[in-house]
Amino acid sequence: MPLPPTAGYRYSPAPMEADAPVKTALVVEDEPMIAALLAELLDMEGFTVRVAESPEEADVIWAREMEIIDVVFADHTLPGRCGFEMAREFFLMKPDLKVILMSGHDDLP
Repeated sequence: MPLPPTAGYRYSPAPMEADAPVKTALVVEDEPMIAALLAELLDMEGFTVRVAESPEEADVIWAREMEIIDVVFADHTLPGRCGFEMAREFFLMKPDLKVILMSGHDDLP
């Protein structure tokens, strides 16, 4: 099964129990295959997923959907702005936000 496109793509949540809350995840990853894989895994777990391929795209999605985003998965090494800085800005606006930073690099400070 081919992986879905990423940028701006909206995934539908998997069927869940009627009383289970739907969680929304924002995936910020500049590698399309990694973003698609993570989005597919989250979708299989019942999340509604928003995908951004850059911090700028994440800012647009965040401004529009901040109230419903429960968790941010962010690549630490994004072009233009560090994923940590971006996630920290989001967290300051929404202190109950869950943040998971990811990296394929082993030389991070």
